[in-house]
Amino acid sequence: IQIGTGDGIGFLALCQAVDKLSLSAPCIGVNPVSDTPSLPEPLAEQHRTYYDEFSFIIQEDPSSALREGGIDLLVLHAELTDDLIMALRAHWQARLSERAVVVVCNPGRIARGQSAREYLESLGAACPSVRFQHAEGDIEAYLVGKDQPERLQKLAGLDIGTPAYMAARQVFARLGQ
Repeated sequence: IQIGTGDGIGFLALCQAVDKLSLSAPCIGVNPVSDTPSLPEPLAEQHRTYYDEFSFIIQEDPSSALREGGIDLLVLHAELTDDLIMALRAHWQARLSERAVVVVCNPGRIARGQSAREYLESLGAACPSVRFQHAEGDIEAYLVGKDQPERLQKLAGLDIGTPAYMAARQVFARLGQ
């Protein structure tokens, strides 16, 4: 699930990953802003053509969207308003699976308010995390679930600036391009 479809590129990248890896997982975009299109038209056409069978986007308040099922991946790509933080705590956090990872795109841009910063600080204090910074923006991934793959645990255990961290950062930067 991705809350906030943004420019659509990240959401379509998730759809492409599900497709290429032959995962049996739905991709769900929740766009909390109802007066803007969910995806720019060229990307909306790609979405309909390639991913429509397992992916959909809803324009709805995150506090009332999707009430069932466990969430393995929650991507936050919308401004973390006080209302969204309340919805995350009250409705979404309990639905995170034992394998759940919460990814925050550009935390410095979307977490401007005090409650948003406190929410991210609480995730960081409670969970192993990985942070990658580059010119287009930062990405933070929090390993929320207790049943994480060993590879993710090792990645989260890397210290910033070490050769292993720099190598992982380089790999992700290349993949991002």
